Amino acid sequence: MFIATRTKMGNEIQADTQVAIAELQNRQNSGETTDDAFMTVFEKEQPGQLRCYGRSVTTSSLKKDEETNRLRQNHANEITSLKEEMNEIRE
Repeated sequence: MFIATRTKMGNEIQADTQVAIAELQNRQNSGETTDDAFMTVFEKEQPGQLRCYGRSVTTSSLKKDEETNRLRQNHANEITSLKEEMNEIRE
């Protein structure tokens, strides 16, 4: 994924990115898994930050978004069931 998002047809890429891509490809070709190669090349993540998600994305913000989506789905299901009950009562 890192390589696909950092290369474009006909455009030049930065030297440090070229080095990282070459190192990733060498490690993957030598038999390392993609995740292991990525961790070796880019070292350990900073506490509370996630790579390749964009700026200011943290594990807690992802969990919060997941919880929000779950609550929205629960509310939508509840509204649907209440509407069905109302329709049954009307009939």
